[in-house]
Amino acid sequence: MDVILPIWVFVPVVAGFGLLFVPAALRPLHKTLALVISLLGCIAALALYRVGSATWEWAIPVEPFALDLLFVTTPLNRFILLFAMGFGLAVVLYSLRTAAADESPGLYYGSILMTLGGSAGILLSNHLLWLLLFWEVVTASFYLLIVSGGKGCRFAATKSFAMIGASDAAFLLGVALVWAQSGTFVMSQLRVETDSGVGIAAFLLLMTAAITKAGALPLHTWLPTCGEDCHASVMAILPAAVDKLLGIYLLVIAATQLFVLRPGPLSLILAVIGAATILAAVMVAMVQHNVKKLLSYHAISQVGYMILGIATLTPVGIAGGVFHMLNHAIYKCCLFLCGGAVEKQTGTAELDELGGLGNRMPWTFLACIIAALSISGIPPLNGFVSKWMVYQGVVAMGRDQTGAGAALWPAWLAAAMFGSALTLASFVKILHALFLSRRPSHLDHVREAPASMLAPMLVLAGLCVLFGVAYMMPLDLFIAPATGLSTAADSGDWLGLWDAPLATAFLLLGLVVAGGLLLVAMRSRTVRSVPTWSCGEVPPNDRMIVPGTHFYKTVSSLQPLRCLYRLQEKGWFDVYAYGGTVGQAISRFLRWMHSGVLNTYLTWVVVGLLVVLYVLCDIW
Repeated sequence: MDVILPIWVFVPVVAGFGLLFVPAALRPLHKTLALVISLLGCIAALALYRVGSATWEWAIPVEPFALDLLFVTTPLNRFILLFAMGFGLAVVLYSLRTAAADESPGLYYGSILMTLGGSAGILLSNHLLWLLLFWEVVTASFYLLIVSGGKGCRFAATKSFAMIGASDAAFLLGVALVWAQSGTFVMSQLRVETDSGVGIAAFLLLMTAAITKAGALPLHTWLPTCGEDCHASVMAILPAAVDKLLGIYLLVIAATQLFVLRPGPLSLILAVIGAATILAAVMVAMVQHNVKKLLSYHAISQVGYMILGIATLTPVGIAGGVFHMLNHAIYKCCLFLCGGAVEKQTGTAELDELGGLGNRMPWTFLACIIAALSISGIPPLNGFVSKWMVYQGVVAMGRDQTGAGAALWPAWLAAAMFGSALTLASFVKILHALFLSRRPSHLDHVREAPASMLAPMLVLAGLCVLFGVAYMMPLDLFIAPATGLSTAADSGDWLGLWDAPLATAFLLLGLVVAGGLLLVAMRSRTVRSVPTWSCGEVPPNDRMIVPGTHFYKTVSSLQPLRCLYRLQEKGWFDVYAYGGTVGQAISRFLRWMHSGVLNTYLTWVVVGLLVVLYVLCDIW
């Protein structure tokens, strides 16, 4: 079984790279190969999960560095690998009937396979340099996957590649500092102290790479840009699912395995980033008019809960953050697929142009409402359980720890709970705008999405229900072994967990009673349906539509929120924009230096030689 480790890392990468050069005319080959390899990847990941521990090593003697290719399975990477492969299969199946791959099928399906292989390499690597190499494979495949959407996606691809690439440079520098501090790249041998400047700098650099990949503030702006321009299936597999899994995986192993992280300034930084990400992103999401861009901001907001759970440095908080990572990947992937189905059937993702699709796309509506309630933290769905665990971790942080981070636990708790309330309010707007409002006349022809698109959505929606009602199953199978959380009934870390089956029974009973009362009320009186009448005329249907985008419009006009929204729209909080400004300034300086005058060039050569002699030679 150990030999399966390198096979299912390199096979998808090689096959995906090969597909990049297969002509578009052979579209059935692209689809078949992507479907077969992603299916076999799921089977292999399931086999690895059932077998348990496995290792594989390939010795590469390179002095003074040990570059041995080391693959090892742990409880954490086994379950993340299983779900990453599952999301890949779901998106490939979903894409078979969409237009996402019509323009460049080789680029699209090849990039997906390279993403899956690179993700497997990241998760299984026990060597930081190889982890970094596979990290770059995923970054490159992400760029190619965005570019496959056509010319309109090029800016999004460039911005994403620039921001994630810059964070990868931070990752490389952090790895170098780790080696300088410990003398090894083998992750299982690392426990770097964070009581020195080098250790702190190394952790902050790896943290920067992790939060950029996951899409947390302030390095998040690539994600909504992609959401507005890219296909929904691209957003479902990368920013919504795989990138979140990889980014939070790196942050978890950095905080719990690679470094010795104690309550103090570093945990305070994580808590501030988590709380700010929750609130800022959800406030921006509330006023968006594009479905995919709105969902992108919610994907950013939910990362805050994961980071906040890890920042507590408590067993239940870290377990809650990891569980929320899994839950978020499930319901956010489902939401993007639902948005993609609506866009395919209607031709638009703008909320102003949609409405009344509930009876036209009932199965999509069902999947969307389940995922929407889950992301909002409504019991008894899975999003509630993981958020509740994060809340408990914040409370335990304030009870058991000292310092500024622990003293501010009420602020972290308030931010997390208020963020959930705003998320629910935002998804009330989405559900109304897409499914419950009056349907425009030009959408009367809309029909339900094909079965190949519905199947992944309904499976993911079913997992939202299953992992919420029977939450002990994923906790016992995946989360507890991965984080070391004790799920024993007498464990103090388990304080505050609720009885999901009993609560679900009461909720269902309440719904049945309410439905019965509504049915009795409707049958006890005669309901007459008539067209809307106004001043003696029957107005056209489209004039009577109340757009869902008007929900919470007044929020953006309140002071000081109005100023913040305007600055956000102008890009004042976009790190990419500032990076471009700095880059242009450097470019202008270099053009000034390269004046074409020989004397100037000779001056720079002499100055450069003097600097080299000063640094490298002892003659001074």
